Amino acid sequence: MNGLREIELNHNWAKEEWEDWPILRAPNYNGVLQVLNTPYKWEVGLDAAAFKPEEVQVRVRGHHLMVDCKHETRAEELGSVSREIRRTCSVPDDVDTSTICGTLHPNGLLTVKGVKKLI
Repeated sequence: MNGLREIELNHNWAKEEWEDWPILRAPNYNGVLQVLNTPYKWEVGLDAAAFKPEEVQVRVRGHHLMVDCKHETRAEELGSVSREIRRTCSVPDDVDTSTICGTLHPNGLLTVKGVKKLI
């Protein structure tokens, strides 16, 4: 499959929990895309704490994962701020790209997972 497929972003927290921006930064944030790739599991983690669920887009094209996070300029105490993150990474050949799903957790951690193919 080489077409672009948008991944539905799941979150199980009420709008009231993320409506007061900015969300606190995720614990142990190091600013780096973290990838876990074992023979049994593939998972990517990214800090998206500055973004609301509707501001995060996860897509896959072939074996490339694309994560876009963007919000327009917002007023804050000292002026204004706008943010945009665009991350891409390769999805290993042994991951079934049709199973890729994303979850945005209340602490701002975005996890994207895919099931390994049976060999």
